[in-house]
Amino acid sequence: MESCRRRMSLRRPIFIYSGNHVGGGEYLCLRRAEAAVRLGLRPVIITSPGPMDEAYRRVARLLHVDAAIFNRPAFTPGIAAAVADDLAALLGPEPSHIEVTGLPDSYFASLLARRLPGSDYSLLIIRPGTVLTRAWPTWRDLWPDPRAAWRALQGRKENGVLRALAAQGRVLAVNQACADDAARLAGLPSVEVALEPVIVPCGPVLRAAVPACPPYLLTVARIDGIMKGYVRGLVEAFAELVRAHPGLRLKVVGDGPDRPATEELAARLGVAGSVDFLGTLAPEALPEFYAGATAFIGMGTAAVEAAMQGAPTVVALAYDITCRSPGYFGEPGLQGFGEDVPGQPKRAVLELLRPLLAEDGLARRVAERGQAHAFAEHHPDAATERLRALLSRPAVAPTPHPWPLPKWRRLLGSLSRGYAWRRPLAREG
Repeated sequence: MESCRRRMSLRRPIFIYSGNHVGGGEYLCLRRAEAAVRLGLRPVIITSPGPMDEAYRRVARLLHVDAAIFNRPAFTPGIAAAVADDLAALLGPEPSHIEVTGLPDSYFASLLARRLPGSDYSLLIIRPGTVLTRAWPTWRDLWPDPRAAWRALQGRKENGVLRALAAQGRVLAVNQACADDAARLAGLPSVEVALEPVIVPCGPVLRAAVPACPPYLLTVARIDGIMKGYVRGLVEAFAELVRAHPGLRLKVVGDGPDRPATEELAARLGVAGSVDFLGTLAPEALPEFYAGATAFIGMGTAAVEAAMQGAPTVVALAYDITCRSPGYFGEPGLQGFGEDVPGQPKRAVLELLRPLLAEDGLARRVAERGQAHAFAEHHPDAATERLRALLSRPAVAPTPHPWPLPKWRRLLGSLSRGYAWRRPLAREG
């Protein structure tokens, strides 16, 4: 009876994550939904159709909106209102808390929250570079610095929503470094956030049980050439390392648009025979790879997973094609797990990998420290209780959100496909 009353006091969790690839953001959304299930709730995930659908359906009610209008600013106010009306009709009037990670999801969340009585929305900052922009230019942008108007026309004008959400206590961040970066990009001295470390489920630690195998370095990333551009730099660093360690291999788990160019780079450097591009693997296949790795190089959720499995983990910087690192995961004083933190030293990944390969004692200390840190900060049990506290809070008036400046070519594409009059625009997934 007591557990039933506690569930009834919690608002329904709705997670809007319009992108649907196989990546860290999608898995974070999945883990948040799993935390809601542990509270005895049935969460809702709203996204565009994609490869994560099957995993989402196992833990949540899934609703779809076409990617053409949902995961980019390519809609009129009327189209967006129709999407929100359709979603509200599917969901029913149950009080809800809606969580988003950026634009344009935040705009849809603001519309939906106003249609569901007793509901509001929050922003979870999950990566460096998060900023709510695309505010419309005004005459004030022409003076005293006309460049402000040009930045606004490019979609780079901050819209004020981050400041308003922070004032309501509706901003979360996976770490302080991401929050500080968002504040800097928004022109704010700081932004008050509740820290919500990445949730990383961990089964049995396999390191002691994995049979001995030839040494290998491991990275797990979407090979996009942008945020995970460090994969290219890692291939270049590996070409240096393999000269001193001829039996060493590099295993790259993941796929993406930059994979062909990265494979060509390995061939040009003469290490194609020592680099294994394994493509995207099922999550349940990853622990054994982590556990057997001589060292892991990466960022975000994958870095935490590797550390939990006892792999010495070198943190790679996002958006850094040269593959520099702020240090070993779990190292005292290290901030974030992939963000470029102002003032934090950055070293070539070679400077961190060479001693790991040369000194067994150092590798063991790095692994033990990283594993302890990962379990202390990222275990699901703590995340579940934080979500309980969030969902038990009374709703506030949803923060107003201006219509974001659209990407005009994509907006014309949406109109040409008939989204202005096609109905419904949301459906069961």
